[in-house]
Amino acid sequence: MRQVSVEHVPPKKLGGIPKTLTCKKCNNMAGTHLESKLRKNENFRNVLDLQVGAEHEIEYSLNDESTPWLPATFKITETGMQIIGDPNRTNPKDLEKLRDSIKTEGVNDFTARFATPVDSITNISKLRIAYLLAFSVFGYGFLINPNLEIIRKQILDPKTELLPSFGIITQNLTDFSLGFNVIREPKIYKSSLVVFDLIVDTQKRRYGVILPGPDVDDMNIYNLFMNNGTKSFEISHLQSEKLFEK
Repeated sequence: MRQVSVEHVPPKKLGGIPKTLTCKKCNNMAGTHLESKLRKNENFRNVLDLQVGAEHEIEYSLNDESTPWLPATFKITETGMQIIGDPNRTNPKDLEKLRDSIKTEGVNDFTARFATPVDSITNISKLRIAYLLAFSVFGYGFLINPNLEIIRKQILDPKTELLPSFGIITQNLTDFSLGFNVIREPKIYKSSLVVFDLIVDTQKRRYGVILPGPDVDDMNIYNLFMNNGTKSFEISHLQSEKLFEK
């Protein structure tokens, strides 16, 4: 018998609340491969926005990279920027080389590098959030839509890009659009639009995700989005307040 668990949608660390039951194994997989990377991406965006308290893991080296690359945390503070070394993650021999370099050369150069999250993985995570939010409102009837099969395959196999685009929208998303919507115009985009907020610390960002409707070719929607980008949509908002009820 397959085990199930209550899932926060969006993820708990991104402001989500318990919304639906999912396969426990799938939930754990998503936490490892999708949600953690999405949170890192949102954290990284907070750093770029100079949000106080935002932090991101980096590696640094001194004196024209003559010392080893060492792990640290880059943090935005009220007074500026701070780099905090992490001895627990650092090879003691590398620390010794760093100290020797500072003693002989001082500090005449500082170089930092950081990894940015993979966009496709973070977008698939948003796709999964939209899918689960819609399912939490409409139940198993929502799953009857045959065009959602490609969405399920993409979520279960995030390392392989099965969609030409992910239908992610970030502009012109009002409070009115929060929840589940149907795109009415342009007619070629006839599909669903799920709008939700992600919250990291005090920073909130809003995303809309297109999901194919039952009567429009699934891949065609994402091909249109890839070729034409964000459009001005006319939407009908469905009353689905329980999408965000606590």
